[in-house]
Amino acid sequence: KIVTKEEGIKYIIRALKYDKIADLTEIYKELFKDTKDIDPQLKGYVSIAYGLKIVEGNKGYLNPKAELKREDGANMIYNYLFRGN
Repeated sequence: KIVTKEEGIKYIIRALKYDKIADLTEIYKELFKDTKDIDPQLKGYVSIAYGLKIVEGNKGYLNPKAELKREDGANMIYNYLFRGN
C-alpha cells in the first residue's frame, strides 16, 4: 500500500505518544497553503510534527496526499530521532 505524507506523520506522532493531543483537531491553526487538503482528523498530527520540526513545508505547501517517498520518510525519521529534545 502507498503511504501518504500525512499518514507517515501520523505514525511518527503516535510513536511519540502525542496522538491523544493530536486528536483534538479543532485547536490547531492552518500552517500550510494546502492545509485544506489535509484529512481533518490528521490536522493535529501535522501541526504537532511541524511544531517539533519533524516536517516542514516546501514554499508554504506540505502536499499531504503525495506519496511518502523514501527520502521524505528518512528525513522525517531523522528529524524524529534528532529533533534536539
